[in-house]
Amino acid sequence: LSRVRKFMKEALFYLKNDRILKAAFLSSSVVLLFQILLLTLTYHQLPQLIPLYLTRPWGMLQIAPKIQILLLPSISLLAIILNTFLAVFFYKESPLVSRILLLGQALFSLLVTLTITRIIFLII
Repeated sequence: LSRVRKFMKEALFYLKNDRILKAAFLSSSVVLLFQILLLTLTYHQLPQLIPLYLTRPWGMLQIAPKIQILLLPSISLLAIILNTFLAVFFYKESPLVSRILLLGQALFSLLVTLTITRIIFLII
């Protein structure tokens, strides 16, 4: 328990004191909240089947139940947790790797948001 507490204190210290880590983490979190807000406001307007898998060939292969759109913010949340953990873990040895991880995470969250927005505005 004390090792976990020590790790969490280090994590908060790094996230507070490194401007790039802080900005990337906060932007990922804000974008995730926007994803959740967007889905909360529009979920009831979506039809039962939505075109979720846009990289598949046109037709029924793209269609999925609307509940599956919740996979996108879930994956984004898991990626934020994993990348933040890895960024804090590697920060002592290489701050650059940590910054790249969280900046990549911010970009990933933004792309997931654009995908959700595209799917929603394609339908509504």
